[in-house]
Amino acid sequence: MNRKLFLLAILPVMLVGCSGDGEEKEILPVEAQDIKMSSDFIQVEKGKNVAISATVMPGNAICKDVIWTSSDYTIADFIDGGVVGFSKGKCSIFASTKDGKIKKECKVEVTPVKISAIDLGGNKMKIFEGKSLKIDYEIYPSDAENKNVIISSSDPNIVTVDPDGKTLHAKKVGKAIITLKAEEGGCVACCDVDVVDVASMINFIYNSSIPELYGYVTGSFVLTAENEIDENVEMTRFEIIDSKTQAVVFYIDDASKLGVIKPHWGDGLYLDITLNHVYKPIMVWYLKYHNKEYKGSGWLMPGVGSGDVVIPE
Repeated sequence: MNRKLFLLAILPVMLVGCSGDGEEKEILPVEAQDIKMSSDFIQVEKGKNVAISATVMPGNAICKDVIWTSSDYTIADFIDGGVVGFSKGKCSIFASTKDGKIKKECKVEVTPVKISAIDLGGNKMKIFEGKSLKIDYEIYPSDAENKNVIISSSDPNIVTVDPDGKTLHAKKVGKAIITLKAEEGGCVACCDVDVVDVASMINFIYNSSIPELYGYVTGSFVLTAENEIDENVEMTRFEIIDSKTQAVVFYIDDASKLGVIKPHWGDGLYLDITLNHVYKPIMVWYLKYHNKEYKGSGWLMPGVGSGDVVIPE
């Protein structure tokens, strides 16, 4: 009889412990068993921040606090949720439980600041045949450790790069692509280079607007021919052709009205022009430079305002 009473007495306790279908069980806190880090290796550039995280396991650990330390604070440290690089080198970042019983390591390599952008101030340039041009460019960021930029030409027959790595030599008329590549980091910038003869170095300034109606030009206006190279160039003839009939409808070959175009803005050659019902006029100019003759051409552009510069294409 006593044995039966004892069994009845413990039965309710056993039922409570075994029951629980659909019921939540209380999860009791336990000691930390591990730390899970998001990365065990990080490469970070000097001055940059790379995110990293650490989670104490299991999820019901008594204390989930993580203590971050560095093997060399002069190289890198954990700040604001990430590893910050201070100087080039290698070290380790550690994540530890508050009691120090568990510690995980993330190896860190801090790399120097690299060039991230090269600014040429544009992606096109024009060089006079036989001349040299030093390339001006800026690198970003300015505190990049390795500032060396390698310059190369897609066609050395057209443009060559001087051994100093910064000067271009225009060999003959044509087109080439100049590529600037950071020695470290792989940043690249390109520029289209057009090597031209003397005829393409003459630009025209429209001193007055050009009257035009349905492509036909009628009226008088003044053009100024400007010399873009650093030597005198002689213009021996200037003419305008009607693009529909291909007839020469205007020309100047009088030496007293033409002559030398000096290499300075403002010292150009003034051309007084009168046209009558000329369809989409084409300008043609003849030059003499170093005892050689050159010919250039380009569209006369009706509607261009006074003072605008037109570079022949």
